[in-house]
This record gives sequence, structure tokens and C-alpha cells, in this order.
Amino acid sequence: MIKRSAHEQRRSRRMVFLGLTLVVLGGLVAFAGSAVAEEVLPPASVVPGSAPADGLRELPTLSAAQEARAAAIALAHPAVSSLVSGKPVSTLIVPWMTRKDSTLLGAGIEFTWNKPVEVSGTWPAIYYDETEQINPPYVASSAVVSAGNVTGVHASVDLRSGRLVRLEPMPGSQVTRYEADPRDRAGLPPQPQNPR
Repeated sequence: MIKRSAHEQRRSRRMVFLGLTLVVLGGLVAFAGSAVAEEVLPPASVVPGSAPADGLRELPTLSAAQEARAAAIALAHPAVSSLVSGKPVSTLIVPWMTRKDSTLLGAGIEFTWNKPVEVSGTWPAIYYDETEQINPPYVASSAVVSAGNVTGVHASVDLRSGRLVRLEPMPGSQVTRYEADPRDRAGLPPQPQNPR
């Protein structure tokens, strides 16, 4: 047996004390962290289709069949087909829903490409009902459009009616004119003063 000096014994006791202190502190930090996590983290996800515990509605999604149908409807429109034909195009499809209660209206589709083009013509447009009192919550219209440096368009497809109802140049385009028929606005109920 090796005999330690008094100095080594004191040092060894200090190291043991320090080690025990760190273990206790680590346990307290872990306990406090789990308590905070229980208060801050959202509840576990719920079974799809059931009402979430926090009362929020699940957002609608599009099936593969709905996405394919929406893309086919948009691509069948002459304004879209003339823009995308003969060039590599990327497509992003997302649900289009009401703002108030997230009811699925159809699909929002972004068609993008690399080489900028100039566009002009009459495209489908809508006046959206900010109050969402009418069904569907928009009035169909058409817009006279002129824009340069266009590398993409956003299309809104109403899946219930099976129609492309809105087509707009993507941000970054140099839009010189996008003018919907103001007479169509008369079909809307009174709108808020500060629409979103």
C-alpha cells in the first residue's frame, strides 16, 4: 500500500468534493431544463384528422392527384402554356386556402425559369373578398398585363370550378401594367379599410 502525504490526501478530497458538486449541479440543470421544456415546448403531435390539443386547425394539404389536376388546369390555359413551352421550368405547388379558417380553395402554383422574358396580354385575375363572406371568396376578373424581366408566374387554380382564376408575374419582374377590370369589384361586399 502506497502511503500518501497529507497534502495529497487533501487534494484528493478536494477532487472528490468537486466531482460530487459537478454531478449534483448537472442533475439540477437537467431537472430544470426538463421542467422548462415541459412548459415551453408544444404538445406532441396529434393523430392526423383529429383536433389538435391547442385548438388550432390542421392546415389542408393537396394529394398527388390534386396537384397533378391543378398543374394540368394551369398548363391548359393559353397564357401559361405560351410562357412555359420550349424552356426548362421548375414547378412548386402549394395549397391555396381561405385566410380565416384555412378551407382549401385549390392550389397556388409557381412556374419559374432562368431566362427572363417580356409578357403582355390579358390574364385571369380576381378581386379577393377580405371578409370571406362570399363563396368562393373572390370575384373573377381579367387583367391587362405588361411586364419585363419575368422569370416566373404565380397561378391560382380553383379546384372546385376546375379553372385557372389568377395569373401574376413573380416578384422581381418589372411590371409596367397589371390592371384588373374595376367594374368586377362591384361584386364584393364592403371591404375593410386596410386590407392585408
